[in-house]
Parts: sequence; C-alpha cells; structure tokens
Amino acid sequence: MPDICPECESKVVRNEGEAAYRCSGGLSCPAQRKGTILHFASRQAMDIDGLGEELVSQLVDNNIIKTPADLYKLSVASLMNLERMADISASNLVDAIENSKHANLERFIYALGIPNVGEATAKDLAKFFGSLNRLMQAYPKTLQYIPEIGTEVAISISSFFAEPHNQEMITQLRASDVLLDESKKSKAIIKTTLSDFLNWLGTTDKKIDWNGIPGMGKIKAKLIADNFSNLEELMSADESTLLHIKGINQKLAKEIVRFFSEPHNIDIIKQLRECGVQLDEDVQGISASSSLVRDKTFVFTGALSQFKRDEAKRRVEELGGKVASAVSNSTTYVVTGENPGSKADKAKALGVNIITEDEFKRLIEG
Repeated sequence: MPDICPECESKVVRNEGEAAYRCSGGLSCPAQRKGTILHFASRQAMDIDGLGEELVSQLVDNNIIKTPADLYKLSVASLMNLERMADISASNLVDAIENSKHANLERFIYALGIPNVGEATAKDLAKFFGSLNRLMQAYPKTLQYIPEIGTEVAISISSFFAEPHNQEMITQLRASDVLLDESKKSKAIIKTTLSDFLNWLGTTDKKIDWNGIPGMGKIKAKLIADNFSNLEELMSADESTLLHIKGINQKLAKEIVRFFSEPHNIDIIKQLRECGVQLDEDVQGISASSSLVRDKTFVFTGALSQFKRDEAKRRVEELGGKVASAVSNSTTYVVTGENPGSKADKAKALGVNIITEDEFKRLIEG
C-alpha cells in the first residue's frame, strides 16, 4: 500500500479499527471528486438545490469543475452547453449556488467532507470553536477537549486541515465570498476545575505525540490544585516550590516544570481559553450577557427579522441557555417575531415573560 495517493499526492491513512486505507486529500483528490462535490452540495451541507449526481458527473467529466470551490465560478453561459440544461435550469442552479454562500459554520464544516466528521460532530466543532480559523489551527489535543471527540477523530480533523490542498480549497471558497456565520460574540463558557484540567493535561497519548505529565493523575492533580490559587501561578512555579507540597516528589516536580516550559503545551492552553474554557478562578469573568441567559429556557414564535431561527438558538446555547419547542411552566422567555402563533397566547395564560426580538437581542448582547 503506497504512503502517498497517486492521484493527488496526499497522505494515505488507515483509521484504527478499519481495514481500508484512505486518501486524506478529500476535496482535492480527483478519484474522490464527484463524491465530495455531491456531499458538499447536499441538503445537510451547503444545500445547493438542483445539483444532482448526473449534473455533477457532467461538470467533472467535462473538466468544468474540479473542486467544490469551482461551483462558485459557474455562470449560466458555462452551463448552457451541458446535456438537458435549459436556460431556466441553468439560471436556477446559479441562483441556488449563490444562495448557499451564507451557510452557518456547522453546515460548512460538515460540507468539507472531513473523514469521521458527521453532522453531530460538525455541530460540536462549530459550537466549541466558534470560528473556522480557530478550528483549522487546533492541535489534536485541543480537539480532544470536546467529550465526543477521541484520538482517531482528532487526528483525522487535524490531518485534513494540515493538507495544503484542503487549505487552498478553503482559501478559494473564501475568495468566492462564501461567508460563514461566525457570530460568536460571547464565548460559550465551559467551566472546569484546576484539578480536573491538570489531570486532563497530564494524560499521555502517544498517538498524537502528547507526553502529558507522567505521574500526575487525579490525586496528584488535586494536591497541586489545592496549593495554587490559579493556573498562572502554577505555570511559573519552580521545582523547589512544588516540592513543598506533601506528596509531590522530585520526579513529578521536574515533569511539571518541563511541561509548562514547552511552547506547544502553552499554545494548547491558550487555544482552549480562546474557545471559552474557564477554570474556577476565571469564572468571575463571565460576561453579564451570559449570566442573563445561562440556565434560562427560550421559546421562539413568529417570523424573526434580525436572526435566522437556527442562529438565535445557537446564540442562546452558546451563552448557556436552552431552546424549547413548546411553552410550559419551565419556560423563561417567549420571543415573538411577526405574526406570533398560539405559543404567545399560551405564554400569556401561563404568565411567562413575552419579549420582542429587540429585547432578545439586548439580552444576549448584554
């Protein structure tokens, strides 16, 4: 089995537990081209209506498109010579491609066709990272902080974004004004304790070249956390300071100092904090807007003019709230748009707070 794909020169990989070897080139590999373009255009991804298997085959076979980015260069004129493509059909397809430019981040991530990343994982990634740039730069260890992402999936994601072909594809998509909804103004707050965070950092994973902190474990992590007021204080501690803690030997003290002296490890901690991971001592810095939404339940009714429904739901969830489909005694707010339905009537009957879209916007923006 070759190490490099003969079609596109990307790495050939085999995921643990799978018999088949796969090209990691994804979007740029000619052998995978039709499938990746169909996936990119699918309803769950960029939702380009009218771009079916037969049409994609014609476009690829006639060398009109090579990658999904080429879809955004199509014109009515370039489609007219294709079989069974009338003027109206061509115009409708070009319009559908144009309309797909404003996808949300989770759809775009799913559309990329990253191996082992389905709709649920794409949603988890979008919620955690909040921006494509942060996701593309993430180390495998950073990716593993998401509970549902294990070692193999983290490697798969990191390898995909490390491939120059895929980087170029994303650059071309951005150049075509594919604008992602990355409106993560307030970070999702992911609270943890210093003890749990140290234990997580300390866990070794040789598959991603993560040495961790040998000898750490839950008990030692708790001992250390009890003796430092914050992570920064621990990061600047020397061996002598650590050896004053009962139960910490010289070997572990050396490993801790070594760990926090390595720039790669500091980068991962920085990435996690940029994604909203906060330790106990950081929680006081949670924004006012998140405290107004956290643990509250919202129901939306009527047509919203300033938000798409999915966007409004995502903003609530990022700030620690919940969105329900029905009004009940546990509902905190009912947000009304144009022509609200029976949900508004039920909210009045139950005495639930009814707010306008403008009031909702002020609430989430603090």
